[in-house]
Amino acid sequence: MHRSRFISMSLIKNIVFFCILLNYINLKAQQIDSLKQVLKNAKHDTVRCYILSLMIENEPDEAAWPEYNSQLKKIAEQNLKSGTNSKRLQHFYSKHLANTLNDEAYSLINIGDIESALELYHQSLNINQSLHNKVGMSITFNDLGTIYFNQGEVKKAQEYFEKSLSLQHEVCDKLGEANSLNNIGLTFKAVGDLSKALIYYNKSLVLLKEIGNKASEAVTLSNIGSAYNVLNDDSKSMLYLNKAIALQEEIKDKSGISATLNIIARLLEKQGKYNDALNYATRGLAISKELGYPENISENAIILKKIYHHQKNPVKELEMYELYVQMKDSITSEKNRRSSIRSQFRYEYEKMAAADSVRISEEKKITDAQLKQEKTQRFALYGGLALVAFFAAFMFSRFRVTQKQKNIISQQKEEVELQRHEAEFQKELVQEKQKEIIDSINYARRLQNAILPPTDYIKKHLSDNFVYYKPKDIVAGDFYWMHICEDKVFIAAADSTGHGVPGAMVSIVCSNALDKAVKEFSLTDTGKILDKTRELVLETFSKSGEEIKDGMDISFLCIDKQLSKITWSGANNHLCYIRKNENGVAELVEVKGDKQPIGNSDNRKPFTTHIIDFEKGMMCYLLTDGYADQFGGSKGKKFKYKQLKEVLLQNCYLELAEQKEVLNTHFQNWKGNLDQVDDVTIIGIKL
Repeated sequence: MHRSRFISMSLIKNIVFFCILLNYINLKAQQIDSLKQVLKNAKHDTVRCYILSLMIENEPDEAAWPEYNSQLKKIAEQNLKSGTNSKRLQHFYSKHLANTLNDEAYSLINIGDIESALELYHQSLNINQSLHNKVGMSITFNDLGTIYFNQGEVKKAQEYFEKSLSLQHEVCDKLGEANSLNNIGLTFKAVGDLSKALIYYNKSLVLLKEIGNKASEAVTLSNIGSAYNVLNDDSKSMLYLNKAIALQEEIKDKSGISATLNIIARLLEKQGKYNDALNYATRGLAISKELGYPENISENAIILKKIYHHQKNPVKELEMYELYVQMKDSITSEKNRRSSIRSQFRYEYEKMAAADSVRISEEKKITDAQLKQEKTQRFALYGGLALVAFFAAFMFSRFRVTQKQKNIISQQKEEVELQRHEAEFQKELVQEKQKEIIDSINYARRLQNAILPPTDYIKKHLSDNFVYYKPKDIVAGDFYWMHICEDKVFIAAADSTGHGVPGAMVSIVCSNALDKAVKEFSLTDTGKILDKTRELVLETFSKSGEEIKDGMDISFLCIDKQLSKITWSGANNHLCYIRKNENGVAELVEVKGDKQPIGNSDNRKPFTTHIIDFEKGMMCYLLTDGYADQFGGSKGKKFKYKQLKEVLLQNCYLELAEQKEVLNTHFQNWKGNLDQVDDVTIIGIKL
C-alpha cells in the first residue's frame, strides 16, 4: 500500500542490459512474493504481524492490501481477547490494531463512506491515547483534520492539524511537522488570511528542503503559488507554480501535476489568456480522470466551465458544470457532514465516560479502604482470633510473592520467545534476500561467460594457447576478447575499472566498443583501434551527463598469419614475449604500453603501434595487473612483475596446459589464506 499522509555477441550484450532492467522492475513484486513465503512459514503471531505490516506498506496493488490489513486486524483482536499475553505483548497487539483501524478508515474514505471512516479513526485514536503512542495519535489527528477540512469545517480541521503538529514536534518527526504546517496554511487560506497562510507554507518549505522530500515540497510550492494568485501577484504566482510542476514532473506525481495545471489555468483565465488556460485545464482534467480523484476532477471542471463561458461555447460550459456538480455531490453530501458531527459527539462522550469511570474507581478505592479499616478494628476486638489473622496474612503474603515470581518468570519467557521469533524472522528475511541477490549475480555470470570467446573458438585460430582467467568475485571486470578478420587474428586481455558487478558493467561497454572499432569502422592497426575504442567509450559515458572516469587497461595483439607479422598496442598493460637469442638461450622481452587508459584522462595522445619480429615457436603473453598485485608470501607482500616474468621464463619450455597449471599453483601458494585482491587474466600464445 502506498499512501501519503499529505493533501549475436552484440545481441547477448543487449540481453544483459535488458535482464538487469527487468530485474529492477520486478523488485517490488519479488519482495511481496518473498514476504508471502516467509509468512507461510512463520510460527508465531508476532512474526506474522511484522510480515503483514511490511506487505501492507509495500503492496503496489490498491485492491490487494486491504486483505492483508484484515488478516492483521484479526490476529491482533484474537490475541487481545485471549487475555493470556504479557503487558508488552498486549501493547504490541494494541498498536497493530490501531494501525489496522487507520488503514481501514483510509480505504473507506476512498469509496466515500465518511461516517464509517470517522468512527474507525476515533477508535484508533482511543487506543493510541491509552498506549501513549504519540506517533500514532499524530497520524490520526492529521487524517481527521483532513476529513473535516474537506467537509468545510475549517476551524475544527485546524484544531486537529495543530494537535498533530504539537505531537510531531515532540517526537522529532520533521516530515510530519512540514505536512501539518502546510495543512494549517491551507486552513488560513480557506478563511482568507493569506498572510498567515504564507507564513506557515514557508515554514513547511524550509523543513521539506532540509529533509529532501520533493513530493511534499512540490505541493507546498503549488500552495504558495496559489496564495499569490489570490493576492493578484501574478509574477510570483507563476514563479512558484513553475517550480512546483517541475518537481512533480521529475518525480512523476500525476495527482500533483493535475492540481498545479488547474491552478495555472485559473491564473491564465484571470489574465484573459483563454486559449492557454484551456490547454492547461484540459491536460489537468485528463490526468484527474485517469486517476479517478473526485476533488481534482471537480476543480478542473469548474475552471473549464469559466473558460468555455468566455469562449462562448455553451454546450461545453454546461457539460463541465454538470461534471462539477456530480463530483461536488460525492464529496460534500449532507449525510457525510452529519456523520462527522455524530462521530465527534461520540468521541467526546467516550472521553467523558472514561473520565467518569476513573472518578468512580477512585471513590470506590476510598470506600474500600474505609471498610477495610473498620473491619480491622472489629477484628481487634476478638483477641482470640488475632493470632489466626496474623498467620493468615503471613501465608497470603507468601502466596502473593510466589505468584509474583511466577508471573515475572512467565513474562521473561514470553519476552525471550518474542525476541527469538523476531530474530528468526529477520534471519529468514535476510537469507531470502541474499539468495535472490546471489541468484541474480550467478545469472549475470552465465551471461558474461557467454560474451567471452569460447575455448574451441580460440583454439581453432590459435592452436597452441592457454587462457588463465580467475575473477575475484562471481562476475569480473577483467575480460578477454577475440576477433578474426581474414588472415588477421586480434586478441586482447583487458582490465576494466573495478571488479564484481560494477566492473562487469564497464567491461560490457568496453567490449562493445572494441567490436564496433573493428567491425563497423574496419580498422586493423592496433593503435588506431584503441584510439577509436577510447572515443566510443567516452561517447557512451558522456550520455549520463556526469563526468565518468571509468574505462579499461588493455594488452591488444594482432597476428597477421599471411604476412607473418605481429603488431601490438597497450593501455597501461604490457606485452611479454620469449624468443631465443643469438646463443640459442631463451630470453624474455617486455614491451610497455602507453601510460594512459581507454577512458577519460589528462593529456590524451594516440596509442603507439609496436611492430614485433615474427619467429615460429616464440611465446607471447598478454596479461592484466591482477596476478602481479596479489598480496601473499611469508611477509604478505605483492607478487610483482619481476617475479611473474621469472616464472614465465623458467616454464616457457613446458606445454601450454602445463604452463597454465604452474601459474595457478604459484598463485595459490603465494596467496595462501589471504583474499584475492583483483581479477586475474593471463593469455599465453605459442606461434
